Amino acid sequence: MEDSKQIKALLFSYFRFKRQFLGVVSEIQLLKDIDDIDDFIAFKENEIIGVEIKVSRSDFLADFKNKRKHKKHLTPNSLYPLNKFYFCVPQQLSDFAEDFLSKHYPFYGLLVVRANEIFVKRSAKRLRDKQDIFSNISLRDKLILRMSSELSNLRSEILDKENK
Repeated sequence: MEDSKQIKALLFSYFRFKRQFLGVVSEIQLLKDIDDIDDFIAFKENEIIGVEIKVSRSDFLADFKNKRKHKKHLTPNSLYPLNKFYFCVPQQLSDFAEDFLSKHYPFYGLLVVRANEIFVKRSAKRLRDKQDIFSNISLRDKLILRMSSELSNLRSEILDKENK
């Protein structure tokens, strides 16, 4: 069974190399007034895609309990800056997640991990029109700062391992 770190690594590769997104980041809080941290964000000049990673049924269902994010912010034309939103789950959770999303969250998409690859099982519907995210300087800077921090931390981890 895949864990969230493995899935996150696969998402980095999928969005950066297969889908050709400009940047990919993880664990970022997009808006100050929303205390939820997005697991994964992929962005390019006119689109931001959010992905929430879930590895079990209970983990998946817990994400919907008392979360303003799903009730208020991930709806068409809300102020939340995402153009599309996906859940990413292991293969064994995919049928359950697809059924749940179809019934309760028709705008959400579903990505599935199978044999160490990411597949689109359900396409996300557009939450807002494409926008030039680079015209929003604070959002652009936040994404780029997070991306460079992740790269720096990764390099430091590699150096630490080599020096041991």
